[in-house]
Amino acid sequence: MPMLDYEIRPIDLRSASDAEYVCLNAFENILRYEVIPEDPAVPLKEDVERWQATPPLVEEAAWCAWQGAPERIIALAGARIVHTGDNKDLIDFNIEVLP
Repeated sequence: MPMLDYEIRPIDLRSASDAEYVCLNAFENILRYEVIPEDPAVPLKEDVERWQATPPLVEEAAWCAWQGAPERIIALAGARIVHTGDNKDLIDFNIEVLP
């Protein structure tokens, strides 16, 4: 059985550590560049404010695949349920992986 060179761990996007936010921002900016290469990178502060401002009616869970030393995020998966009462059976799930 091959050994994995990464580790998958849950992450709380509302209250991650400073180091986790730096890695998340770097990861997200790489993916943004793939979609819109002419746009500038999003500053760390802006991403952190967005993650921390998620309203309480949004229930979310997220997991990162971490690799290397120093660690970097190579994949992010997340699930969100928005408790508005409109559709109690709806969940949004997303997986992002570095190119």
